[in-house]
Amino acid sequence: AAIGAALARGRYVLSTGPLLVMRALGKGPGELARVPRRGRRRGRATVKVDVTLHGAGWLRLDKLQLYVNGEPHGKPRPMVGASSGERMKVSYTLSLRRDAVVNAVVIGESLPTEAAAEALPPFAVTAPLVLDVDRNGRFDPPRVARGRRRTAKGKPRVKAKAKSKSKSKLKSKVKSKLKSKVKSKVKSKVKSKVTVKSK
Repeated sequence: AAIGAALARGRYVLSTGPLLVMRALGKGPGELARVPRRGRRRGRATVKVDVTLHGAGWLRLDKLQLYVNGEPHGKPRPMVGASSGERMKVSYTLSLRRDAVVNAVVIGESLPTEAAAEALPPFAVTAPLVLDVDRNGRFDPPRVARGRRRTAKGKPRVKAKAKSKSKSKLKSKVKSKLKSKVKSKVKSKVKSKVTVKSK
């Protein structure tokens, strides 16, 4: 039950051997960390992310990479040493203006034994950790290009403009139809009066 609840909340690490531990502001993968307002400069917040890698010494691990909003943050860190237990510990410093999602990934070469030649290479990836910079209690995705800013519901404003244009077109069509109908009715009444008078 506890495992199922953790998976449902997104608190997990996918791995074929190594174990990644990622922490920021006392929170881990699958959690939301509210960034303090203190210490900000020019609207930017500084957040420290600690990543610790554990694994057996015979795992041929290659590099450790941190991703911020799906993009690699800096250069990958190469593995140093091959002793079992805590293989590596790295601290990253992020300068953020808006909310961000952080993941840590470690990948390596194939396993050294012939029996495991067809096995998957050792790797591990953490679930996303949300850094709530604006402190509204949720993750606000990065804004898209100008002209396609998103509304509170996440829909592009361009679509809203298109809808308003279509509504205005419909209104103008309805108005023109009503005007034509009224004109035709007035003309028919005038004609009928004229014919009655001539009689």
